[in-house]
Parts: sequence; structure tokens; C-alpha cells
Amino acid sequence: MMKTLPILTVRIADVLYHEVLRDISDAIDKRKQLVIMYASMHIINLAQSDSALAGALAAADIVHPDGIGVWLSSKLLHGNGFRDRFNWSDHAHEFLAFSAERRWRIFILGSTTESLMKTVARLRDEIPELTIAGFKNGFGDVESAALIDEINQAHPDILWVGMGSPKQELWIHQHRSVLQCHVIQSVGDAISLLAGEKIRGPRFFRGLGLEWVFRILSHPTKYFSRYVFGIPRFSAMVLKDKFISKGN
Repeated sequence: MMKTLPILTVRIADVLYHEVLRDISDAIDKRKQLVIMYASMHIINLAQSDSALAGALAAADIVHPDGIGVWLSSKLLHGNGFRDRFNWSDHAHEFLAFSAERRWRIFILGSTTESLMKTVARLRDEIPELTIAGFKNGFGDVESAALIDEINQAHPDILWVGMGSPKQELWIHQHRSVLQCHVIQSVGDAISLLAGEKIRGPRFFRGLGLEWVFRILSHPTKYFSRYVFGIPRFSAMVLKDKFISKGN
């Protein structure tokens, strides 16, 4: 059974990329459903006051850690903490290449139609063997029965959902029972990254765990509040949790 550690109110799997890949392969081979979500500092912050999001995360089969803040907090709260600073974006292209080798079918839900067109065009150029079963704008009517029918009729093995948090987690939790695919995964900004619209921070920044600084500088409107206010809030809650635990 996969080991999990609580970070505030969210239980997160201590997992490595190859272990997620193993579980995805197993779900597809055995034709069972696997729901994968991720927990960043931002998502954990949201979950403290959003019971629906907290419930969606608790119901997922795998919630993997995302980002330096979650990794450091695991060390502070649990000693050894998580084994790796796991980030799905680091493996997205590699995973799609592996999916092509296994002949898995993928449906992409999220982002804008323009971004999706860019993503699909790039993937078809870079990984021509990849079977993209379909794609759909994540800002349209994602609650319609017609969308569920479209996804199911495409017969994907994997459904990627990238609509931002908490929308993507709530959508997956609400619709997982009627989706006829084996792997349903929230992927956040991975679609924009694959489209070439989102630029990762320099490797040096990423190595130091400072990619969030690059994000603020690149997109201050989107990320200023999330990090400038979110990091102190998260840190204060983690320190309080640590202090209470020591007191008990």
C-alpha cells in the first residue's frame, strides 16, 4: 500500500514518478479506474477553507506532492518526509512518449481551444505515434452530458484535466463515476506548458526551489497573490501544526 503523509488536512502520497507510472499501467492493463491529483502549496491552502476540494482530494487514489513548499513542509512535520520533489510537469512529455509506445489513447480537457490546438499540433509533430483521442476547451460548458458522452465515445485510456484548482478537482470528483476511462488525472498548467505558452523557470531556479519567483516576475497578475500572501499563510499553518504536535 502506498505510504501517505498528512500536510495540514491533506494526505499526500510519498511517491516517485516510476511508481505512478506503474500504477497507471496497472489500471489500464486491468481495466480499472485510477484517479490522480496533486497537492501544491496553493491547493493545500485552498483546501483549508473549501470542504468540497478537501473531499475531492481525499477521494482520489493518488495525491502526489507538487512543489518545494510541500516537500519542505514534509521534512519539517515528518522528519524524512517525501523522498522526492515530485513535479508532474517535469515528466509530462516523457509520459506522453511512453503512452505512445504503449498505444494508450489520451483525451485532453482544459485550457482554451487555441492552446489545445497548439498542444495537439506540437505533440503530433514531436510524438507522431501518440493517439490523441480528443480534446475539449476547459472554459466552455464542462457540466453538460454531451461532454461526458463525447469523452466516453472517444474511448480514451487516459483523461487529462487541466482547468486550474479547485475547478479541475471538483469536476473529476463529480464525474468520475460516469467516465469510462481508466486513468483520470488533474494536470494543472501542463497543457499550457506543452503548448509552449508557459515557460518553466531556468534550471538553476528550479534546482533551488525558486521557480515561484520566476512565475511572479513573468506573470505578476496571476501569481502575486498566490505566492506573496500564500507562502506566509501556508508557512504559518505548518509551523502551528508542528508546534501543536510537539505540545502533544
